Amino acid sequence: MEIYAKSTLSHDQINAKKAIGCDAIEIQLLDEFLADNGYKCINDVVDLHEYENEPISVVHAPIISGLGDLTIEQLCDFDDFKMLDITCEIAEFFSLAQNKHIIVVLHSETFLDFLIGIGGSLNRIEYYVSRLLYKYPHIRLGIENVTPIRGFSKGNIHLANNFLFDNVDIVNRLKVDLKTDRIGTVLDTCHAMITKKYISVLFREIGDTTYMPDLSMDNFFKKNKDTAFLIHLASMRGTGYDKDHGTPFDNPQDCFDILDIYTKYDYNCPITLEVREDDYIKNENYKATKLLVDKYIGGKGCEH
Repeated sequence: MEIYAKSTLSHDQINAKKAIGCDAIEIQLLDEFLADNGYKCINDVVDLHEYENEPISVVHAPIISGLGDLTIEQLCDFDDFKMLDITCEIAEFFSLAQNKHIIVVLHSETFLDFLIGIGGSLNRIEYYVSRLLYKYPHIRLGIENVTPIRGFSKGNIHLANNFLFDNVDIVNRLKVDLKTDRIGTVLDTCHAMITKKYISVLFREIGDTTYMPDLSMDNFFKKNKDTAFLIHLASMRGTGYDKDHGTPFDNPQDCFDILDIYTKYDYNCPITLEVREDDYIKNENYKATKLLVDKYIGGKGCEH
């Protein structure tokens, strides 16, 4: 069970996580490559050679302030493909520098029937993804499950799809159409918990739970077991958004239960401890989560 830590492309943050302990780093891109009328070149923003010896194994597509995560639907178009290309170029750099495959994490907020039904949408995504896989032969694309609500705290709420198992369906379709095994899923446990919280309420308000899907963590792992490249491990509090998102586990048993499910379905993919921090140098939440996971791996967790 390899444990990864999340960091921006910053020596200070990477070194802080390494000092606590991790097997590798997942880099989170932000808005550093945005320009007034497009995107900047990589070399104008960062010298990747300064980081070539860092244990980077995952690159996550950008989170943009005020917009949130850029999705595969947004990035696979003429205007914004440059940002996706930058993300994959960074991943390919580290794959060549370290002689290993690098996972590129992408969000999606649609579902397969929608992509098929809206003329050209699936074909457009397949066109751009096939270009990336050919251009960057050492990357793997992982599509992550999301949460049902976007813009929760901004008074401009939008609902999203792909909060259940739409990413599994999309990945399986892309693998067949593009004849590749370099596309998989990313299972985010915090997002799964948020999904259960809100979708359960929706069905209760409807007054008919006949068609309510199985929202258990066990089922999320079961559905992703043949496609998962990576797990994002974290918990939630309250609303599940903003400071309530990506929290450490208040109850250690909840963490152990998830790791039990990981073991039950014979997962062997890495786990990124994707917890938010008030201070990304002190990393108090990462420390707390890492202690729980270490306890489990060390065998003491089996006695929980």
